[in-house]
Amino acid sequence: MKRPLYLLVDDGPINKMSNERMLKKHHGEDVTCEVYLDGKPAIEYFQNGGEKPNLIFLDINMPES
Repeated sequence: MKRPLYLLVDDGPINKMSNERMLKKHHGEDVTCEVYLDGKPAIEYFQNGGEKPNLIFLDINMPES
């Protein structure tokens, strides 16, 4: 069975850490998290052929870098 993949995009380190912990608590170590602190690298992930995630956690109130 394929491990679930989650994409986390959040500029807040506490939110990022909380979301990662929640996912690992729910799924154990059988989860992969791609984590980005900025939206641009997350978009580049997809543009460069990144795997389609099962779920995306996206902070919609991030400053533009």
